[in-house]
This record gives sequence, C-alpha cells and structure tokens, in this order.
Amino acid sequence: MNEALLKPLFEAVREAFPALPGCLAAWEGLTLGEAAAFDAPGTASPAAIRCMGRLAARSLGEATGRALERRLARTPAVLSANLHGIDCLPEMVQAVHFFGLRELLRPCGPEERRVIPVLSCGGVALQSEAYPRGLLLFRGEGAPLRLPLFPSVMQDTIVLKAPALTEQDVLAMLRRWGPSLCEAERRAVDRVLRHALAPETLALSRFGEQATRINALLGAERFPDIPRVDVVYLELEEAAKELLIDDLQRPASVPYRMLFHPALRRWIIERLANVRGCWSAAAAAAGEPLPRTGGNGTIFFWDTDERGRRHPLRLVRDGSLLLLERPGRAFPFTPEGLTDALRGGSLYPGLFAAYATLTLEHGLHCYGGLYLAHYLPRMIRAVSEAFEAAGEALPHWAAFSPLAAFPLTVHARTPDGLIPAGLLELLRGGGLNREALVTLARTPFADFLPATLWACRRYCAPHPRVEALPLPPGLGWKGITLAEGFTPPQA
Repeated sequence: MNEALLKPLFEAVREAFPALPGCLAAWEGLTLGEAAAFDAPGTASPAAIRCMGRLAARSLGEATGRALERRLARTPAVLSANLHGIDCLPEMVQAVHFFGLRELLRPCGPEERRVIPVLSCGGVALQSEAYPRGLLLFRGEGAPLRLPLFPSVMQDTIVLKAPALTEQDVLAMLRRWGPSLCEAERRAVDRVLRHALAPETLALSRFGEQATRINALLGAERFPDIPRVDVVYLELEEAAKELLIDDLQRPASVPYRMLFHPALRRWIIERLANVRGCWSAAAAAAGEPLPRTGGNGTIFFWDTDERGRRHPLRLVRDGSLLLLERPGRAFPFTPEGLTDALRGGSLYPGLFAAYATLTLEHGLHCYGGLYLAHYLPRMIRAVSEAFEAAGEALPHWAAFSPLAAFPLTVHARTPDGLIPAGLLELLRGGGLNREALVTLARTPFADFLPATLWACRRYCAPHPRVEALPLPPGLGWKGITLAEGFTPPQA
C-alpha cells in the first residue's frame, strides 16, 4: 500500500465528511464480516413492521411480506443508502452485500428466507445521479453509459410519481441503444429486461413497485448459490407516509409534537437550516417564492405537480392559519390538512420528516452512505435537544454509527484498469457465490480502505458526479475481481 498516496486521500474525504473518522474507528482492526454487525438494539414498532410487510407484499407477494416482518421483528436495522429504481450504482449495489453479509451467510432452516431490507429514496428525479430513468453501464474510466428506459420528457418526474414501465416503451428504448452493446453487455442487460418485461412486473401500477420486484429478482441472482434470498427495496417516503397518516392522529406521537408544538417546531426549523436533507435558511425564512430546482430543500414536506415534479414548500402564516405554501398552492398546516394531502398523494414527506418518523417514533435504525452518516445524527440530535429544552419526553434513542454504503469490495477489470462493480458488472461476472462472500467476510476491513477512499474522490469535488476512477497500481487491491474480461465494442 502506498501510504504517501493514501494519506492525502483520507484527509480529503475526512474534510468532506467529518463523520467518517468516527465510523472508521468503530471498524478498526475488524474483518469485513465483523464490521458488518448491523443487528441494531431495540425493536421496531408493530406499526412499522406491519406497514413494511404490507408494502413488500404489493410487489413481492404475501410470503415475502411475512418474511420481512419476521426479519424486522428480529432486528430493526435497515439499509437506507439507495435511490429507488433499478439499482446500478456501485456504492449502492455493494452496500447491499456488506449490510447483508451476516444475513447471507447465517445458517437457515430449509424453508427460512434470508431478508435484506432496503429503504430507498423515491423522491428523486428519474434523471438524478443514480439514474433511475434506466440502467448504468460502467465500461472504464469516466462517466457510465446511460441506457434509458423512460423517454426524456419524463426526466424531471420523481420516482414516486413515475408511471409503470410498458413493454412498448422498453422495447423502443432497447432498439435505440441495444446495438451499441457488446455480446457480454447485452447478456447482462437482457437479464434485467427479462424481469422488467415479465407479465407480473408489467401488471404493477407504478414504476416504484416494479423496481421493487426487479431489484428483488436481481438480488437473488447476484448471490447464485445462496438459497431463498429476498433483497426488499421499499420507497422510504411511502413507508413514512403510511406511518405518518396514523401518527398525525395521535397527539402524543413524536411527529405530531414536533410539527404542531410551536416551540419544538421553531427550534427544529432553526437548528436544521442548511443541514443536508433538511432545508436552507432561505426556505426557513419568509421571502420570495422558492425555485423548484434551487437546492433549498423543503419544510417538512414536498408538493408535486401534474407532471410528477417536486416543488419545495415554505411554512407561512395567513392570519390565524399556518400554511405550507408555494406559488399557486397552499396546504393547511393542521393534522387534518396534512393527512388529507398525504392520503391524496399531493404531499410526500421530505427526508427529515421521513427519518424522524421512522427512527424516533417507530424505532428503525437506518444505515446509509457518507451523506446520511453526517446528516442523520444531526437530525436526531436536533429533535432530541428540542424536546429536552421544551421539557418533552422522547423515546430513548441508542446512538450508533450509521455508515453502511462505504466499503467497495468488488471490482471489474476494464481496459482502463480496475473499477468498482455496479449491477451490470456483477451480473456479467456471475455474481457473488458463497465462497466469495466468505472470502470477503474474512478479509480485514482495512484492506478495502485504499480503494474505497480512492473512489470517494468524486464526492470531494465541488460538483460530485457519477464516474469510474480506475485504481492506481500503487494502492493495491485485495478484494474480489470479477472473472470475466472486459471487451467493449470498438468505436
């Protein structure tokens, strides 16, 4: 390992993500299998267990819904690093087998299922970083090849509002970009499209539900000799919305009190201004209308328009009434007003409202990526301090290190060198069998740190973007290298 190269990498990533040293300290001296100890303390609420089981059953059937309920009753830990869609981004794809490593390798009875729950963000545009509009194919250094499944006119539609994929649209898109793929790439893509075009998938009512089914089927294929694996992706906001509708009817619930107790609400809005996942100071203050794409976040909830695009909201007072408002639209900021808007599909919870509901009221422990590892503890701390200052009781919350989408453990070989493997690269290489997973579990966590920090460079840029950064030889590589060679078609 080139220490002269590694040290500046660590310093750059630490500066961008102050929470990282604490997370890494918890894993110091451990193997990857020992680090993958995500059996969180406490229990999830019965309401959360039932809700998530019900959402899973919509796309995956009653048996998987019940298996998820049993898993959540055993431990409230969930992966929450991912953006909803057909998951292709390397750090998100590889978070699944790190977070789920113990579940994948644990002894199971002949009928018992292994369940990896993933709460993924659906409030993102189809054209966003992880490209839920289609698939990402990494061929070498630089930006991946984007393979759209939705037309460009829908690029600003959020996943939560995206209509179901149709066979006609998928086949039309395939005709556009299919000829650019080499044979091995086409085989990997065909494995995805086989599930996307299955009658059971096409019969689902929304793309979000289709993505849950496609990801589950592909999740099983990624671990070819591990029996009965359910990788269950659910939309974070859908789960939070279902729970909030009930919580808003209970004045003793955490969401009800933090939204409708004036002192608590004011403290939280002030303390979380400019915190990622929350809202900007501009959104928290009175002023000009917030632009749709201004990066201001939103106060508690997002609005959506007829095209499925999201709009930020500001909390304003109109005489004796409080309103969530944007130009041309206003929602009464009352339990009844919010409940009606949530039920009707006009509003959906922002990240703060979603995580506060899922964690502080319903006991889930959410593990995510570098951003979440920084903002989730700040969210929880702000709510805890607000309740303490107001003399309000709050359910006990055991602090933990919420980083899971970090170690990159699998690389693909390309003409440019080794790059982190995403979904299509894993499918090309045959997935991860039990032997590979055992090897990963026994490998020291520190062996993956150089390659992971190298890949994290893109997050340290002023404008992060999805791109592959081939490993320099001096860093070394001790993880899994996918067996299949890489021969993209000639230009």
